[in-house]
Amino acid sequence: MDLEEVLRRRLFHQLDGIVAVPTLSAFSRNGLLSDLLKNGHIHIRLDPIGPFRNPGYLNVAARFLECLGWVERKFSDDGLEISVFLTDSGRQVSTLRQDFEFFAEMLNLVSRLKLLFENRLEVGCIQKMTALSQRFHMLTASLATLDSELSERLRCYLEGVLCTPILLLLRRENRISLEDGVLRIGDLSDENRQIILKILKQGRWMEGEEECLNEAGQFFSRKAHAYAIILSYFPMLSQLEEVLFGESNRIFQLLPEDREGHIDRELNVWGTGLSHGLYFRSMKSAVTEIFQAPEDQRPLGIADMGCGDGSLL
Repeated sequence: MDLEEVLRRRLFHQLDGIVAVPTLSAFSRNGLLSDLLKNGHIHIRLDPIGPFRNPGYLNVAARFLECLGWVERKFSDDGLEISVFLTDSGRQVSTLRQDFEFFAEMLNLVSRLKLLFENRLEVGCIQKMTALSQRFHMLTASLATLDSELSERLRCYLEGVLCTPILLLLRRENRISLEDGVLRIGDLSDENRQIILKILKQGRWMEGEEECLNEAGQFFSRKAHAYAIILSYFPMLSQLEEVLFGESNRIFQLLPEDREGHIDRELNVWGTGLSHGLYFRSMKSAVTEIFQAPEDQRPLGIADMGCGDGSLL
């Protein structure tokens, strides 16, 4: 396996982690993980008579954990009940449930991180990031006791939550040279610079004392738009417990000025724009050709399903 393939695999595991960490945290905080450990299974009714408030969302979460190999699902004959069973890998991961709860708190900081580059991030946020960084350092040692493949995946999951928001913001703020990976953070306070450098090193994207990304770090910085698409849902992911077990409609209500509350639409559009640039260019050519046709052959309009904020239109 060549280096680029290894790095691409790490990237996909990091993306998984951005969702896996808050999902397992929500299962743990609401006792489902304890029930799985104690009884070996839980049952989810998909009709209104079941004990769970949002069984549909809960089933989606269980499906995701099944994709990771942590649980297995079995449906009843009528399709209205799902039995969820913990796998051996799931049991190993469950030993880290308190760590996952702790790291899920990073998603609460994402909306504040831009202040890091303005030297205005609150002391409490800096302290929280420092505590997360220290916890990460201690946890990497205990991960070595697990199966090697699972250990590497879990490390990537935690990198996804702790490290990728910093790398993404560096890229969006034009703080990384895409030519040589040099960081442009000399204007930041020493405290802010040090926490950034420490987290980037924990992501295995920097080495030594030079403020420059290594080969892996430069690869991931070029792929920052991939992180943007997942991280744009941080308002929802930071409240995933409410989505799965509480007043889920509240999370998806529109905010003042018709802004969406569950997603950072500006970040999502930035990420999808860079990811789908080739498709967008092809679409523009197709649209131009359609509306250059004779008037009687033109459509009344074009509908773009899932058009985000409509900026492309």
